Amino acid sequence: MQKKLAVFFVILSVLLAGCGLDTFYYLDAPSSVYSCQADQSDEAGLYVSFLTSEQTQNNSIYISGTAGFSFLGTAVYYCIYDNTSALSSFTTTINSLNSSSSYSSAAERIISSGYRPLNITTGGAPNPLVVQQGTNRNLYIRLTSLESQDAFQSAIRVGTSSISQSTEGADLFSGAEPCRSNEKLFDFSKTGVDLPLASDDDTRFSSTETPNTYYVDLYAFSVGQDTTFARSYSNAVHLGTIPISISD
Repeated sequence: MQKKLAVFFVILSVLLAGCGLDTFYYLDAPSSVYSCQADQSDEAGLYVSFLTSEQTQNNSIYISGTAGFSFLGTAVYYCIYDNTSALSSFTTTINSLNSSSSYSSAAERIISSGYRPLNITTGGAPNPLVVQQGTNRNLYIRLTSLESQDAFQSAIRVGTSSISQSTEGADLFSGAEPCRSNEKLFDFSKTGVDLPLASDDDTRFSSTETPNTYYVDLYAFSVGQDTTFARSYSNAVHLGTIPISISD
């Protein structure tokens, strides 16, 4: 009888070891510092800013990658809407997923729903956009420029303290501005800049008519990767929605 029990537990152990149970890694999300709202009309407020989570207890243990899992950095994803109704509905969905026990589900829904990684004008933006350096950093993103005002130029800036203007901190990528995944600019009101189309892979439009205002919705989340290159994500942080008007 004892022999039979021993054989049973050996077989059971082998089966459990080979059943491919998923391993879950908990990552801490970045923190929103300033969130632009869809009804923002003041040029000074047309930006978003956040603080990366690189020194938190959960993320810092994966910096070295010795646990078979590496914390890569912070991703920024965006999508362009032609109205706020669909945008609000999606925000509600993401908030619900953030409350679930599946930590990666909100980020996975963002990625599968037409949101794209924020790109840079010099091309080849890393994904995640903000590669971890082991130190919490403040990020500032402004998608459009106001002529002749240095404080309101399109930029991605990084610093050790909160940033609210394009003249503060330093460029995350030297000489580069944020742009769409197709390398087109967000300055839709400027001459020579293509307007977003419903057929573009970074838009979620409800109408075929050209709107007076486009809404660029942005999220950020921490990203990690195991030895099989499978990625895990933190909860998604809604950075805000930047309205870009094309009306005079």
